[in-house]
Amino acid sequence: MRFVTTLFALWLLFAPVLLVAQNISQQKIDSIKAILPCLKGKQRTEALANLCDCAYNLGDSLHEQKCWKQLLEEADQIGDTENAGRAYLSLMVCYFNFNNFDRLEAELPDALAYELKIGNLEYYYAGRNLLVDMYLLQDRNYSALQEMQAMYQDAQERGSIFGQAVSLYKIGLSYIQIYLEAEPALDALKRCLELFALTDNVSTQELDAYYDYCNVLYQIEQTAELQQALTRWKQRLDKANARSEKEDGGTLFMKYAYYYSEAIYPELLLGNKTRAAQYLDSMDRMVAHCPPTVQSLVLDTRENYFRSLGEYDSALVYNWKRIQWDDASGLTLLSTNEMRMRGNFFYLSQRYDSAAHCYYKYILLHDSVETGLNANLLNEFNTLFKVNELKAEQRLLYNRLFLVSLATALLTTSVLLLVVYTRRLRKKNRSLYDVIQNDLRLNNARKRHLAILKQEEQLYEELPRDVQIYNRLCLLMQEKQLFRDPNCSNVMLANELGTNRTYLAEAVKIHENGATVLEYINGLRLEYAAQLLSSPTSWRIADVEIMAGFNSRTTFYRLFKEKYGLSATEYQSIAVEKQKETHAAVQ
Repeated sequence: MRFVTTLFALWLLFAPVLLVAQNISQQKIDSIKAILPCLKGKQRTEALANLCDCAYNLGDSLHEQKCWKQLLEEADQIGDTENAGRAYLSLMVCYFNFNNFDRLEAELPDALAYELKIGNLEYYYAGRNLLVDMYLLQDRNYSALQEMQAMYQDAQERGSIFGQAVSLYKIGLSYIQIYLEAEPALDALKRCLELFALTDNVSTQELDAYYDYCNVLYQIEQTAELQQALTRWKQRLDKANARSEKEDGGTLFMKYAYYYSEAIYPELLLGNKTRAAQYLDSMDRMVAHCPPTVQSLVLDTRENYFRSLGEYDSALVYNWKRIQWDDASGLTLLSTNEMRMRGNFFYLSQRYDSAAHCYYKYILLHDSVETGLNANLLNEFNTLFKVNELKAEQRLLYNRLFLVSLATALLTTSVLLLVVYTRRLRKKNRSLYDVIQNDLRLNNARKRHLAILKQEEQLYEELPRDVQIYNRLCLLMQEKQLFRDPNCSNVMLANELGTNRTYLAEAVKIHENGATVLEYINGLRLEYAAQLLSSPTSWRIADVEIMAGFNSRTTFYRLFKEKYGLSATEYQSIAVEKQKETHAAVQ
C-alpha cells in the first residue's frame, strides 16, 4: 500500500510539470506562427526550425511531420542546406520514434541521397545509423549486420571519422541488445568514443554512445572506470549544450536526462543513496522538458533505482509499466528480457509462485534457436570486420600503385561494354514493347468477343457458373472500369456482380491461371497504364499511376516491371520513339 501511495504522489508531482511544459511549447508555436508571415529567407527557415522543435516536444507525430516537411521544402528552395538537411533527417527520426517503419524504409534512400548531395556526411551517417536501429528493433539482425559492415566500409572510403565511429557504436550496441555480451561491446564502444573525441563537434550519436558505454560498465560493476567515463561524458555534454545555447538558445534537456539517469548508478554501487536521489531529481527536472518518448528512460531508471535499494515492490511497478511500453512499441526482445527481470524481482521478494510463472513465460517467449543463430552470424561478422581492418592499409598502398595503369583500360572497357549493353537493351526493350502491344490488342479483341457473347442470353445462361461470373466480371470491368478505383476489392466486385467472394475468387482462379482477385485487378490496372503510356497523349507517369488506380508509386513501378519486363519509364520512352518513327514514315 505504501508504494502505491508513493506512486500516486509522484504522479501528482510530475503530471502538472509535463502539462506546463506542453503549454509552453504550444505558446511558442502560436507566437512563431504569428510572426512567420512577416519573415523571409534564412530568418523564416530559422523560425520554422524553432517551430519544428516545439512540435517535437508536443509528441504529436502528424504535426511534427508536417513541420519538418515544410522546413525541408522552404529551406531547399532558398539553398539553406543546413536546415534542409536537418529537416530531412529529423523527419526520418520522427518516423522511427513513432514506429512508422514502412515510411522510414521507403523514404530513407532519398533522404540519404540528399544528404550526400549537400555534402553533410554527419546527417548521412546518422540516417544510416537510424536504419540499423530499425533493423535491430524488428529483430532483423542479419540486415542490421550487413548495414553496419557496409556503413563502416563506406566511412573508410570517404575518410569519415564520424562514420567509422557511428559504425563501431552500432556494433557495440548489437552485442548488448541481442546477445548481452559485455566484453566485445565495451571494446567496440571504447574505440568509437576515441574516434568521436577526434571530432570538433559533439554529436547526438556520441552522447548516445556514452550512455550505452556507461550502462555496460554499470552492469559489470566497473565503478572506477564508470566514474571516469561519466566525467568525460559530462565534459562533452556541456560542450554540446554550450554550442546549442549559442546557436539557437536551446538546452539539451533530453541528453542531460540520460546523463543524470546513468550518474545514479555508481552512487548506488558506492552506497551514496543521498547523492543518487539528487541525481534522480535532476533527471526528473530534465524529463519535464522532454517529449513523451523519453518515458522509457524514466521507467528503466526507476526500476533499476528501486532494485538497487532492495525495494522490489516499487521496482515491480515500473517493470510492469516498461513491459507494457515495450509491447505497445513492438519491442518483443526487450519486453522478453523485462519478463526475466520481473521473475528475478519476485524471487528476491520470496514470492516464488509468481517468480516461477514469470520464468515460464520468459522461456516461452525466448527463442533460443534464433538467438544462437544470430550469435554465430555476429561472431562471423566480427571476425570479418577485424580481418578487413588489418588488411585495409595493405590494400590501400596496392590500389594506389595499380590505379593509374588500370584507369585508362577500365574506362575504355566500361565505355565499350556500356555501348554494347545499351544497344542490346534497347533492342530487347523494343521487342518487348511490340509483344506488349500485341497482347493488349488480343485482350481488347477478347473483351469485344465477351460483349457479343453477352448478347446471346440463352446461350450465355447455359454456361457453367464460373464462366458466367468471370464473363460478367470482365464486362463489368470493361464498362465501368472499377479497377481504376484504388479501393476496388473482392467485396466491391462481388456486390456489383450479385455473387459472393468465394464464387468470385474461384472464377478468377480458374480463368486467370490461379491468380487472386487482387492480382486480377492489378493486371487490369497495368494494362490500362500501358495503354495510356503508349498513347499519343504524353501522360506523366505519376498521373498514369493514379489514373490506373494505384495509390503507391513503389507498388506501381514494381508490378509494371514484373509484368512487362521493363520499367514504366523505358516503356514510355520506346512508345515515343515508335510514334516519331510512324510520323516520319507518313510524311
